[in-house]
Amino acid sequence: MKERTGEQASERPRRERSAFARRPFLHSPAPGVLRFLLTASLAAACTAGCSSRRVSITSDPPGASVTVNDVRVGRTPTSFDFTYYGVYDVLITHDGYEPLRTRARAAAPWYEYPPFDLAASAWPGGVHTRRSWHFALSPLPERTLSAEEFERTLLERAVNLRREAQADAAASDPAQ
Repeated sequence: MKERTGEQASERPRRERSAFARRPFLHSPAPGVLRFLLTASLAAACTAGCSSRRVSITSDPPGASVTVNDVRVGRTPTSFDFTYYGVYDVLITHDGYEPLRTRARAAAPWYEYPPFDLAASAWPGGVHTRRSWHFALSPLPERTLSAEEFERTLLERAVNLRREAQADAAASDPAQ
């Protein structure tokens, strides 16, 4: 092994010290550390988004009982979280009002379609989707009409229903 002289021995540490002295905080970390930091920051950015989907339901009059897809969700005004966009079966009932059975749609926003859905799920702070449904209930006829009017309209509705049933039966019967 070759022995260093005093001048050569002092030269090497001086170079290391001078390079470090020029950039004390900028020395480059190992490539594995850089890969780890990049992966960790990417994972944090991708998992930072937390999306929520919520439907708010109101009715006129308030206080109506709400059932969505055969699950009671409460009395209006109410709200519930949902998972899937699409059409929901809704039943609204209230004393003194006709029950309302209808379908309501929770439409998907533009950012739920590819390729935007990937960016929306990674959005820091999350994406919050809100849908509002409002339903107006009709009072029961016996509460709003006099007894004579109610009886007359009831009989008219019965006659019309009988005609519709007979027409449907005749249309579906191939013998006639």
